[in-house]
Amino acid sequence: MGSKRRTEAYPFLPEPPLFPREPPDPPTAGWWWDPFHAGPSFTQRYHDGTNWTQYACYQAGKLWSDVVELPPDGPGHLGSGWKANAFTNVRTLGLWFASLFVGGFLLALSSAFDANSASYEWVNRSGILLFLGALAFATVTSVQVAARSRRGAADWGPVAIFVFLLAGIVAREWNDVLSALWLR
Repeated sequence: MGSKRRTEAYPFLPEPPLFPREPPDPPTAGWWWDPFHAGPSFTQRYHDGTNWTQYACYQAGKLWSDVVELPPDGPGHLGSGWKANAFTNVRTLGLWFASLFVGGFLLALSSAFDANSASYEWVNRSGILLFLGALAFATVTSVQVAARSRRGAADWGPVAIFVFLLAGIVAREWNDVLSALWLR
């Protein structure tokens, strides 16, 4: 016996993939990560080759739900005028986490060197640039998402957190930041 198809209610649709991909530009017919979803997308939407359809399925644990009709302007979606942001791209999100981790690791590693050595300067400088660059990227992207969202104040929480972290670190480590940027 075969397993139940997720498209049973819509037999004219192909089965959604287990691992959807980013839609090409311009989109072709098929299932793709939902470009209208705010934040990291756990929804895939069907494109008929001409337009995005209302047919979508969402991730429920490790599996995908049955196909449902979910208009692009429905709850949790930003509408057809919204463009995907950097946090919806899994590769960019991975690069952001890696930059944050490597930058923090280099900052911790720099303490193993003599503070007056060239090794310390370069490891510390690299760590500061990577870490603050990743934090600045997250701040800008959060502002873009919050400004385009229809949910209001709920999306400004991450912005406040990133701005607070970025400002706090820069204020506390002002001399090191200027040194890392070759301004001191």
